[in-house]
Amino acid sequence: MCQEAGVISIGFSYRSGNLVSWVIRKMTHSDVSHAWLLVDDVTLRGKIVMEAGFAGWETESYEQFLAQNTVVATIDMKCDLSKGIEAAREWLGSSYDFMGLLGAFVVIVGRWFKFMWHNPFNSSKTLFCSEAIARVLQEANYPGAASLDPGTVTPQDLYTFLKNSAS
Repeated sequence: MCQEAGVISIGFSYRSGNLVSWVIRKMTHSDVSHAWLLVDDVTLRGKIVMEAGFAGWETESYEQFLAQNTVVATIDMKCDLSKGIEAAREWLGSSYDFMGLLGAFVVIVGRWFKFMWHNPFNSSKTLFCSEAIARVLQEANYPGAASLDPGTVTPQDLYTFLKNSAS
């Protein structure tokens, strides 16, 4: 059961002309390569994106984000994610999980052959985008999120999960 939330959305996008975005979309057979949080910041009076980019876990204005990304969907969350957002604030400045992303590719290749592997390079100190969003959902006790494996979940997995859940 969900408690009502503030204005928080989880977004899904890709970046045109970006090799990593293209590879992720091809390997996952998806239209999305990136997952992120969209938060209404009452202090700054605007929409802020929290995301795991190559510089690490960071924030930027939604306007700046839109200038470089193609948004496929945003899903407004009806459940209270405040505990997850609190955790996400503490991750600010954390490094990007390049090795974890490589490990996620290993897991995806395993899926093609019906293997259910865990990410061999997962780290609890660094984050890639879908890992961070899965952890936010788990920190907030979002219904069904306990079944997500942050080290192997793809942006498409999250997109499908949230579209199918009663958010």
